[in-house]
Amino acid sequence: MTLAALIVVLVLILRPAPAPVIQVDPQAMVRAEAKVRESRAAASSGQPTPLRLDEAELNAFLASSLGLEGSSNAAAGRGPSIEEVRSNVKDVKVTMQDDRVQAYVLFDFHGKDLTLVLEGRLAAKDGYLRFVPTGGKLGSLPIPQSTLEGAVARMLESPENRDKLRLPEGVGDVRIENGQLVVAPKE
Repeated sequence: MTLAALIVVLVLILRPAPAPVIQVDPQAMVRAEAKVRESRAAASSGQPTPLRLDEAELNAFLASSLGLEGSSNAAAGRGPSIEEVRSNVKDVKVTMQDDRVQAYVLFDFHGKDLTLVLEGRLAAKDGYLRFVPTGGKLGSLPIPQSTLEGAVARMLESPENRDKLRLPEGVGDVRIENGQLVVAPKE
């Protein structure tokens, strides 16, 4: 029985979750860069306005800034840092609906492609980006909520990652609103 259960779990983990269909727009990166420049200019002139990115703009921005051609680095004996995870990432797709974000991540784990799907809400707390998970899957295996919450908390609180999640000065909130990423200035 135990062997059969182990085999089922392994098969579910190795069976990739389907990639979400995302909106692709060749001009999305240009629009995202323009919106970031406009937001910075408004903030420096003393009239900060929220930065709003749609799904296509956010995915183009992530693909550009993550440099998804990284090589595989395994972390031994401790939880991986964001840099180590990023180096194993082959693809990231983000979908946004209402006030939730869903991230699909395809990554290399010892030569095998695995998928991780995380769904949750973004927020800012005490000057740091927070992610509150509402669901997740490793491959096709659902991750229990308590396990998911614990893993996300450990990753967000680890000393290696904490500084990387500090929000830039002037950012008061980060959230998903009506299917868009909103980066709001401090009030």
